[in-house]
Amino acid sequence: MASTDSSSSSSTSTMPSLPNSSHFIKLIDSNYLLWLRQIKSSLVGHDLWRFVDGTHPQPSATITLPITDTKTTTTATLIQPNLAHALWYKQDQLLISYLTSTLSEPILHPTIGCDTTRDIWDCLQRHFSQSSQANETILRFQLMDMQKGSQTIDPIHKSKP
Repeated sequence: MASTDSSSSSSTSTMPSLPNSSHFIKLIDSNYLLWLRQIKSSLVGHDLWRFVDGTHPQPSATITLPITDTKTTTTATLIQPNLAHALWYKQDQLLISYLTSTLSEPILHPTIGCDTTRDIWDCLQRHFSQSSQANETILRFQLMDMQKGSQTIDPIHKSKP
């Protein structure tokens, strides 16, 4: 029984250990920067940011090994599953589950079809980047329409050093 415990603990020791995602705010349209701060800090702290930033890319699903027959000097190839890919895939799937558990349902919809943690992260970045650019444009127009007395904000802004 002790050997079973040690073998199961060794197989799970390489899996990421993540805090309960219920401790994080759910991402909605209006709290991206708060959510980003919490999630990124957690991923960096658990050495999982590498799945997001691309420094731990997905390994090939298979490896090809050359096999040479010394008697006939012929070479063949053996294709076999890559164990590094299996581990990476398992970790990434856990991370996807963790990440998506922090998304509200409306925010989760655009991520459907994203296969990796990095794909989901890029999707969210694009989504909120577009929202931020639109908000910036709206704020600029609102600022241009503001007045101080009978003057608009534009001449006031130009007169300041």
